[in-house]
Amino acid sequence: MQRDLSGFRNVLFLDPGLGGTGWAFFRKLREHNAIPPDSTGVIRGKGETWVDRCLNVAEAVHELHIICGIDNLVMEFPESWEGSAVSLASSKSGALGKLTFLCGCIGGVFGKPGHVILMAPMRWKGQLPKDQVINRIKRRWPDLPHIRDHEGDAIGMGLSAQGAI
Repeated sequence: MQRDLSGFRNVLFLDPGLGGTGWAFFRKLREHNAIPPDSTGVIRGKGETWVDRCLNVAEAVHELHIICGIDNLVMEFPESWEGSAVSLASSKSGALGKLTFLCGCIGGVFGKPGHVILMAPMRWKGQLPKDQVINRIKRRWPDLPHIRDHEGDAIGMGLSAQGAI
């Protein structure tokens, strides 16, 4: 992890995606004995164009910011992985640029410069696929309700911040 977040309060972790932006809200982060998130979900952007969907997701994140009293936003930031066929295809199709635009929209509406922490996937999970992240979460907290893919990465980032992944 890029930064020590232990002891942080009211932290929202985001795994942004145009198909769904996963989020996990933690009232408190612990360095040892990781605790589960207080609430989680997936935001599905609405709109006719991808830009409309990005703006809609950013607006929903802003609402979470107000409702939950978020102090810090930790967002997975897209990166291109050299040698990865999926990453190369994402770059060529324009999907990586669209995802970066979404991250900019979200960061822009958060409204607290310096309180948005960008985290590259390699820093917290390496190349661990979403389904394996979800399996690790389920092993730790089997009582958590159904976890959707982007939501799993958001929870996983919160666990990573607590030293549990």
